[in-house]
Amino acid sequence: MIATCASWALEDASPSTLLAAAAEEARQAAQAVTTEARLAEMLTQVSAGTWEPPANGISPDPYDTVAAVLWCATRATSLRRGLVGAVQLGGEPIPSPRSWAA
Repeated sequence: MIATCASWALEDASPSTLLAAAAEEARQAAQAVTTEARLAEMLTQVSAGTWEPPANGISPDPYDTVAAVLWCATRATSLRRGLVGAVQLGGEPIPSPRSWAA
């Protein structure tokens, strides 16, 4: 799904086209593995402007992360603003590889 978004972005797709493609790809993936379409629903909310990042930051859940990434990417007016916006969302810190051995 992220590769699909990247492909559409390289083609200079509009944010609405990118989100529609992402939601459809997520829906098809959910059907293929017979699971709930939670990510597709979240992306539909991002597209509709009804998804909001949680006040306490983005969880390490992959669906939350994807929704937040696409929320930032489709709202940003520049790469810098998108990156700054993503960092400002906050979230769960990623553990350092040194802590993995402990």
